[in-house]
Amino acid sequence: MDLEKITKLLNPGEQILWASASQPGKLMDEKNKHRNMRWFVIVGAVFALLMFFYVRACVRAGTNVFSVVTLVFVLVAVIIFLDPVTTFRKLKKVEYAITTDRVIVCSSTASSFSLPRSKAAPVQVIDEEGGVSTLIIGTKKSVKPGKLRQHGLTGLFVTENEKDVPYPVFYRVPDAKEAVRILESSEK
Repeated sequence: MDLEKITKLLNPGEQILWASASQPGKLMDEKNKHRNMRWFVIVGAVFALLMFFYVRACVRAGTNVFSVVTLVFVLVAVIIFLDPVTTFRKLKKVEYAITTDRVIVCSSTASSFSLPRSKAAPVQVIDEEGGVSTLIIGTKKSVKPGKLRQHGLTGLFVTENEKDVPYPVFYRVPDAKEAVRILESSEK
């Protein structure tokens, strides 16, 4: 694991106590298979419906713009269709850290964010197969298992004082017990 990205985010005097990276598992693991398949079916059905109405309108109007707009429809559908795949790939590059001052989520593609350690309680632990666990830090809000992967990139947004605040979700980290120990020791 390369700590260079996290090191750049540190304040003067702040030290890393724990760092890890996400191990997202398989693209179509049991928890994400249902969500991904539903996503693929919905996008495919909407695309087919839009194309049907568009082709019908083009045939009725006798226009010649069919190929350009069809290409745009296909490109948009492909981009939307690949959302689960791109999320999975981005998650492989996410790093999580606990420092003397903060809990940090660092991604090369999504924006990095942090939470002060004073707000890092409670910690929800979701144990998974393969010796990895997902940690939901700083909130009691529950999450559907199929949504955890996305929250590992962006955090779990909770509305506080009419403002959405991201709380870290350390998605499938191998050494979660040590992270929990560090976070719980700071509560005392």
